[in-house]
Amino acid sequence: MWGTPDQCIEFFERYEEMGVEQVFLLSAIGPAKHEEVMNTLTMFGKHVIPHFKAKENAGNR
Repeated sequence: MWGTPDQCIEFFERYEEMGVEQVFLLSAIGPAKHEEVMNTLTMFGKHVIPHFKAKENAGNR
């Protein structure tokens, strides 16, 4: 999986529709530099996780 935050959200939403509730991410594979890995984790935390957290919170209302 790679791409923009929106592309990642779309990717995970497809799995969510199939009933997948948990994923395991490996972000430090291959020749990626530390800065690239940290940028990936930061973007994921700022954009992707909040999208699904908001959906989860909306479902609990």
